[in-house]
Amino acid sequence: MISTSIDSPESQASPESGNAVAWLCESSIWSRLADFYQEKGKKAWQSEVPFQITSNPQIATAYVETLLAWLEGWIAQHGQPKRPIRIVELGAGHGVFSLMMLRALSEQEGVFARLGVTIHYVITDLVEANLLAWQEDPLLKPWLQSEGVSCAQWDCLADQHPWMEEPSDSQTPWVFVANYLFDSLPQDAYLFEKGTLKRGRAQWESPTGTQANDPNQWNLAVEFTDFDATKLPIATRGLLTEYHNMGAEGCILIPDGAIRCIETLRDLSQDRMLLLSSDKALSTQSSTLGRRPEEITSFASYSMLVNFHALQLYFQHEGGEAWLQDTQQEFLASGVFSIGHRPGTYFALERTFRMHLDRNSPGDLGSLCNGLLAQRFSLKLGSMISLLKVMNYDPAVFAGLYDAMLTHLPQANHSELNDLILAMPKVVKQRYAVPGYVPIAFQIGHILQVMGRWEPALEMYQLCQQEDPPFAELWYNLGLCYLALQNHQEAESAFQQAIQLNPELLLAQGWLYRIQNNLVSLDTEPLTPTSL
Repeated sequence: MISTSIDSPESQASPESGNAVAWLCESSIWSRLADFYQEKGKKAWQSEVPFQITSNPQIATAYVETLLAWLEGWIAQHGQPKRPIRIVELGAGHGVFSLMMLRALSEQEGVFARLGVTIHYVITDLVEANLLAWQEDPLLKPWLQSEGVSCAQWDCLADQHPWMEEPSDSQTPWVFVANYLFDSLPQDAYLFEKGTLKRGRAQWESPTGTQANDPNQWNLAVEFTDFDATKLPIATRGLLTEYHNMGAEGCILIPDGAIRCIETLRDLSQDRMLLLSSDKALSTQSSTLGRRPEEITSFASYSMLVNFHALQLYFQHEGGEAWLQDTQQEFLASGVFSIGHRPGTYFALERTFRMHLDRNSPGDLGSLCNGLLAQRFSLKLGSMISLLKVMNYDPAVFAGLYDAMLTHLPQANHSELNDLILAMPKVVKQRYAVPGYVPIAFQIGHILQVMGRWEPALEMYQLCQQEDPPFAELWYNLGLCYLALQNHQEAESAFQQAIQLNPELLLAQGWLYRIQNNLVSLDTEPLTPTSL
């Protein structure tokens, strides 16, 4: 048994208001974080909260492959689902990963048809403003207007799920997707030290003024003290006993909020569920044990490390299974959790997980990609295109390579240029919209323009016009395309729009003057596009 002692009053374990001392899982820092997302809405990801590492085409493709392997095993054991399988995405936030999942699912539509399975995708979030943003997003809106896709406001820690329209049945499982979610839900910290166990009490402070609502500026301090273990939830007591039996020394995080969320999902699915999750997490026993408190109780990047290893132990204790990566990545961990089938029988699922989420894990690929992006100017254009291909033509990777591509274009050979031309439509297909980020269609249009491919560049800029707010550089580059295509009337209009948006854009003023005074001479004046 775990050795604990009590030397403080019962009021220790009571939730406290403000930023007073409280158990970490009951600290007001978690509700303050929820308030941050409520206040910011989709703008939270406008250069503040990172999102590309858990919202990219590579993860979406890996999830769909894993889902298909799991479904084959499920059908073999339980028979054909009688109703559409709901895939519920939790904490979808910006909606970028929702878009990528819907695209990846549609690419496998024929496989789902052969399995006799139909899908209903439900995008959920706590913040109502995010739902409104999804419904106005030019890329996500058509999906939400189609059959088989819906969105709903839902607190994943709540017991009720009012958005559920139809009763479930004993043969239809549920699938849940939780990316970059569990690390922002309440957690508890415990310290194993010389055969004793202490629990973390937290106090946090935020600066005054404009930084008061910036979670990255919050200072969290955790002090470990004696407590009454009999007051803990059963699941938490079981996990602490497991870690004690492993000979744990050091600080252990217990994902209290994630477990409460999972228990809600278990109730909703009647213990017939698959959970797919990628997060800033600890995924191996060796990475979980022996940690110093300051290593894992820091509050950085708007979140705290989540203990996937503890979630694996939880599922195994409850009669389910969990698959985690064999190694601990610096940036990201991915996990697959399942309950409702006979353990040890999903061999295809395990092989698929090892291929897509372990050996070629999103964390490994993300780490490799970040290292190459840091050295991008030393890469050849062909190597950049190879990186794009490995990352499934992720627009964020293209944006990271954009300036280096422009630098390398004059030295590129014919094969590299041809491969780039073939790659760019695939990047466009994966595009998404997030406030504050340069539209990928604009960057691709700029590269096509530098390559002298004026008509495809014009198409990219027109796509940007349709989907993004107007900006002067877009209209200026459009004007150059029209000039190159001998359409002076449209060029004049475009330059006027550019000047209206930015009266100090002298390049646009110069071309407008030349057009209006019949002084355009493309033989002597290069059409040099501009970037943001």
